[in-house]
Amino acid sequence: MPNDQHPEPHTEARPVSTFWVTFWTLTTGGVAIVVLLVALALVTRLEDETSGAVLAVFPPRTPQDRIFAAIEQSDARVLRATRLSNAWILEGTEPSFVGALKAAGALGAWKPVSGVSFAVGGCGFGAVLSNDPLFSPPPASS
Repeated sequence: MPNDQHPEPHTEARPVSTFWVTFWTLTTGGVAIVVLLVALALVTRLEDETSGAVLAVFPPRTPQDRIFAAIEQSDARVLRATRLSNAWILEGTEPSFVGALKAAGALGAWKPVSGVSFAVGGCGFGAVLSNDPLFSPPPASS
């Protein structure tokens, strides 16, 4: 080998730690799930003019007496509690029921069987409500 040529130094690839692979996989997956849930919540949110059965969500750590005052102020009927203390399944017959809930302090309202419901009540929450007589149409009369 001539003197003017230098051999390239031998570099060894360092193995990637399993910790970092797991960390970045879980971090990326977690961020993707949060982004999808937020997008789903924004898309399925009910308009102010909506009435009927809704999943009403109040700000986190809202005292229960304030939540019940807001429910009373909006002329809502409580159908069911959820696993979260700030989310309730309510029903109202006024044409702008959701708007009244928001004016009384709710963050928003969603259909109880929408894609948002599973995040509030567990994986089987939508299936439970869809089989619940409260949320089923009345039987057809013969």
